[in-house]
Amino acid sequence: MRSLRSGLLAALLLATVASATATAAPRPQIFQNGRYSAVGRDGALSFVVGGTQITKLQVRMPLACQNRSTHAKSAPTLAFGGAPTTMYARIYLPADGATNVSFVADDNARRPEIYLSLQIHGKIGHVSVHARSDAAKESCAGALGFDVRLR
Repeated sequence: MRSLRSGLLAALLLATVASATATAAPRPQIFQNGRYSAVGRDGALSFVVGGTQITKLQVRMPLACQNRSTHAKSAPTLAFGGAPTTMYARIYLPADGATNVSFVADDNARRPEIYLSLQIHGKIGHVSVHARSDAAKESCAGALGFDVRLR
């Protein structure tokens, strides 16, 4: 008799847990779909979030470059994204709204290595972009942070 009551109690608890799990509302996505962008004195950034993917990433930012043989310095603008030759197509954004991505921007003559760090929560977020290039006789570097908003 005691084992029958224990078995019934266990079955009742399992049924309660199963029904509570089935009726629980799905967790809302921490970031929202749409175009996020930022424009500052030193650069601009925009991308589109759809589901868990980031597409149409475009960045414009200054670089500090130095020719290794002449030591001449220059400050070109790095601009990538939106061109059909860009190597990356999608960046996947996990459910917590944060990701780190590295890639090479192939639509720029310097072919810089790009390190992108994203944190998106709701309609706002922060994106850090670091670029480094060591092509031909020139080495370049740049870093910029953007506070982005859903537009």
